[in-house]
Amino acid sequence: MCNGRTTKIEKAQNLLVALEGAAAETVRGLTAEKDSDYDAIWENLSRRFGHIDEWERTKRRLDTAHQLESETIAVFEQGLRSVFREAWPSADIKAKQYDSMLLRRFVDGCFDPALQQFLRLHARNGDFETTVLKERQYMDVQEQAKISAVGKKPSVRFSESDPTPNQIQPILDGLQKVL
Repeated sequence: MCNGRTTKIEKAQNLLVALEGAAAETVRGLTAEKDSDYDAIWENLSRRFGHIDEWERTKRRLDTAHQLESETIAVFEQGLRSVFREAWPSADIKAKQYDSMLLRRFVDGCFDPALQQFLRLHARNGDFETTVLKERQYMDVQEQAKISAVGKKPSVRFSESDPTPNQIQPILDGLQKVL
């Protein structure tokens, strides 16, 4: 159900009205009079704008996924899950084969080399979910270390020699002349 449209005819009518530019040209001549018209519209759009090897293309995207410098780990993890679902829509993400694939891509795709090393050492026997939890623990500890480093008080150093009165006297005489 999309915006209250329940039948394929209603969905097709709404879709035809919403299309503009090259998409509208692609579906020119199609009507929204039968249930099969909705599928025909999507077929024409995918033929025009889709990729012939969409499945292979999505698998390559998963194989080359890397965390961007400005991207959080949570966003990177969610992106991996989304691309995985596109590449294998009917696969069980908890299955050992797919879990190990996601795990490997997650660890190899992390931007921080220290985090990669930590995960390779401490999460090598875990599954994808466990590894993500270990990553969050690592990031929490790193954040706490930054906060405690910033919160430290600066060290104060004192001069070894105290100024003697004969060093201060010329300064006081100068101030008296000015006043």
